[in-house]
Amino acid sequence: MSIKGLLKLAVVVALLFTGVQFAKVYVHQLQLKKAIGDEALDARRSGPTNADSLKSAIRSRAQSDGSPLPEFTAFEVTGLGDPKADIVVTAEYTEIVDLMVRKIPVHRVVTARADAPGN
Repeated sequence: MSIKGLLKLAVVVALLFTGVQFAKVYVHQLQLKKAIGDEALDARRSGPTNADSLKSAIRSRAQSDGSPLPEFTAFEVTGLGDPKADIVVTAEYTEIVDLMVRKIPVHRVVTARADAPGN
């Protein structure tokens, strides 16, 4: 293979690697949103009545699913304790994308909603 061919191959491999690393951030966000949404629905049915117990329940569910759980920079729950209000859980975190030569912080916000029962 010529130098030009090797350079093209190196560029393609680098682009694929970078794409996979950023795709993993999106997959982690989807896993976290599912865990948060499931726990919000459980809280709607009869589960935790405060934000701390909901947060620990989310951690337990994420660990049981095997999905990585980041440290939240902000965690907000609205609607707990009010049967007529939607439960809205918002979590903010930063995930680090390791590209071997550089680490890029990616700020993510996940919001899940458990709707109040209809009349």
